[in-house]
Amino acid sequence: LFDNFTEVSLAFMFMDDGSKTTTGYTIATNCFSLEEIDKFRIFLKQKFNLETSVFKSKVLYIQAKSRDTFTKIIEPYVIPCMQYKLHNMQSL
Repeated sequence: LFDNFTEVSLAFMFMDDGSKTTTGYTIATNCFSLEEIDKFRIFLKQKFNLETSVFKSKVLYIQAKSRDTFTKIIEPYVIPCMQYKLHNMQSL
């Protein structure tokens, strides 16, 4: 599955199940096991250099230090009506 996961895939996942928080972003990964989420976190770090953590509710958190990187990766693919979910990029 990870072989075919691209920036577009990440953008679609975020548009469907993601939201912004005060400092970063979340993606609802509640339906996955912690083992699956950990594999996804490793993949996100290796492919996109994103720092993540997981809430007790099994929600993936894109940390504040990766917020602008995440925004830069997905912004070109986020449709106009979903742009409200994005933070303004602070420092690129």
